[in-house]
Amino acid sequence: MSARTAAIVACSAALLAAGLAACGKSPEAGGPTPAPTSSSPAATASGVPVPSPSGSGPVVSPPPRTRPSIIKSPQIPPPARDQSTVVGTVVYKEVEGGCLGLTEDGTGKTYELVGGDHKILSAGARVRVVGILRTDMATVCQIGMPLQVVSAERL
Repeated sequence: MSARTAAIVACSAALLAAGLAACGKSPEAGGPTPAPTSSSPAATASGVPVPSPSGSGPVVSPPPRTRPSIIKSPQIPPPARDQSTVVGTVVYKEVEGGCLGLTEDGTGKTYELVGGDHKILSAGARVRVVGILRTDMATVCQIGMPLQVVSAERL
């Protein structure tokens, strides 16, 4: 064992021993914490009395610990789920094993098709696709805005 490892082990052991020695002492007197005595039954965190296990006196549960409040981020509304109709030509892109896209007539904008019937949506087919633009989704191919196909028809 190297000198550095031995020093780390010795420091860890010393800290552990100091922590264990402090476990049985009360902060005020420096000695063991005395068992509480009372003539009334103890209550748990839920307020229900708990009888003593030995019958010599009540058992008192400590008050419940409070946790720091968690700061929650504001709710982000889900993306709009409005349906869009796109007319164009289906394209096949050899990216990550192949992906289907739809190049819109007039604008040349390409959408990545998500789902749909591949008998209708085949490369080179001119189609009308009704779908949902998925702004909340990332795809492997990344060839355009994902368009989740609701329906498709050949033109």
